[in-house]
Amino acid sequence: MRPRWAISTGAVFTSTTIKFDNGIQADQIRRATSVSLAYMPTAQLTFQAGLGASLGGSLAMPNGTHNFAAGPAALLGASWLMSSGRTFIILQSLLTYSAARTQYLDESSVSYQAYDLRVGVSAGLKFSMFRAYIPVRVFGGPILWQYQGNAIVGTDLYHYQGGAGFAAQVVDRLNFFAEGMALGERSVSFGASLVF
Repeated sequence: MRPRWAISTGAVFTSTTIKFDNGIQADQIRRATSVSLAYMPTAQLTFQAGLGASLGGSLAMPNGTHNFAAGPAALLGASWLMSSGRTFIILQSLLTYSAARTQYLDESSVSYQAYDLRVGVSAGLKFSMFRAYIPVRVFGGPILWQYQGNAIVGTDLYHYQGGAGFAAQVVDRLNFFAEGMALGERSVSFGASLVF
């Protein structure tokens, strides 16, 4: 029977600039990891849900560096695969939420919540057990935070990302993947998935 489920785990490192509604821009670095379960009702359609954790990072504000503590994260996604021989196109959507707290010097920590909805397309080629692709995504969502005692709202400066990725089926039903995004929001991600 055709496999209908997949479990995945991965990690991501991001570097971007956040624009807040008080006119301040801040360079942000964050790390995160997640585990997700996917259901594939057809060979083309996939639904995904997962839980994860943000694993720290930093936010460079005018008064200094605010450090992130670890916090929970969640995701929901869907994708549609269009394939013809060696070529393929994947349409994707992903909704994520992450919560953390930031710490500045010896001040009390404050809540930092980020919501993100992104849609994208990946076009690629298959070479035996390898798949190479070029992903392009657009995204947006609010960031809720407190800075110097005031509640502020932020969002990513770029709202897009582009780069390259590859996946490899090393053994039957076990896949490894890696992706690097150099345009817009910069990121490096990697992980593995098991289909069953």
